[in-house]
Amino acid sequence: MKLRAAMAFMSLALASATALGGCSGKDELPVDLVGGRGKVIAIAVLPAAWTDGKTSNSCELCPDAVVLKSVTGADAELVTAFFYEALARHPAYHALDRDSVSPRKGESKRQLAERLAARGEVDVFLVPALAETVPRVGTARTATVSGEATVYAALLDADGLERRWSGSEYGGQEMPGMFGRISMMATGEELRLNSAMEQADLHVRELVARMVKAAGR
Repeated sequence: MKLRAAMAFMSLALASATALGGCSGKDELPVDLVGGRGKVIAIAVLPAAWTDGKTSNSCELCPDAVVLKSVTGADAELVTAFFYEALARHPAYHALDRDSVSPRKGESKRQLAERLAARGEVDVFLVPALAETVPRVGTARTATVSGEATVYAALLDADGLERRWSGSEYGGQEMPGMFGRISMMATGEELRLNSAMEQADLHVRELVARMVKAAGR
């Protein structure tokens, strides 16, 4: 119990700095979002790409090769919602209403993006994907290994759908080192390991933070 408590303290301390063990993939590309509308960038968050092996929401606009492993559509929808929540923390960005970014029946993502761009209400598109989830074994307090998730995102210019930035975050929750274990023994904290979707939420926050930093906004 004391060892488990010590491990939790460090894992919690690492959350804000390292997204609880998330690993970054692909360097950011230079972003020069000039102007936007006033000083606010209008961003349309497309539905996250996913597949369950039978049904899929393709990653046709992803500028990088993204391997999609089996996940649930409900989890992909949740990841899309995570991006809206993360963007709401950055006042330089205004996300278009989610209903207005939903594709019409039979409409591809490219057709959706072209339709939205033609309205002149969007500066950039955020193209996300939930590439993989690995479930946590056990409950938050009895598990020995956290859940894992791989989340990808790309930022495309509304004019021409060219990539302005892309990146990925993946992995599970980092386990604490010796200092963390000692600290948790002193505080009596218990280790709580994240689920796959809790990791996905942290990865989304980190991706949006990286994107904003790359854009200088």
